[in-house]
Amino acid sequence: MRRHLLFPISALALAGLFIVTACSTEADAYSRKPAQTPPDGPGRVVRSNEGIDPAVCNPIHNINACTPDNPPSSKPKAQAIPAPIEKVTIVMLKSYPAQYVLNITSGLPSGCAKFGHVSWVVEDSTSTVEVQVYNLMPSSPMMACTTIYGYSTNSVSIGSLTPGKTYTIKVNDYSTTLTA
Repeated sequence: MRRHLLFPISALALAGLFIVTACSTEADAYSRKPAQTPPDGPGRVVRSNEGIDPAVCNPIHNINACTPDNPPSSKPKAQAIPAPIEKVTIVMLKSYPAQYVLNITSGLPSGCAKFGHVSWVVEDSTSTVEVQVYNLMPSSPMMACTTIYGYSTNSVSIGSLTPGKTYTIKVNDYSTTLTA
């Protein structure tokens, strides 16, 4: 009994599929327009780059995608931003007068971050040592970067300090004290 019902049901389903396909309108076929060849030649995708640095190629979002026919117009620009400080170690060298070195471990928050530079000022009158550590990051927010957190270790020789004086050492947002 079931065998006799199975054939008519499958035949009806197949016939319904054929009718739906055959009855689609001509307007449906034109609503899915094929890709147009841009006026500047085949193989090149032209998109708006309003608000995006045109020098940056971004194949992830296919905006200004770099190809052999469409290389970047220049290197992506980088901006210096303060680096996150992970660790600061103060080392006193065996010398006379005593010399001090700061070993600074800073974070690289993404695969695009590169160590930039360190600048420092020793103010003996205010007993402060101010150190700024910078990373270089792409200036374009559309740059695709990995989320791999890295580290960079750098040494800064701050020289000799006045013996017996307490100094405040500031490295970006990290702060500690040292009695020379």
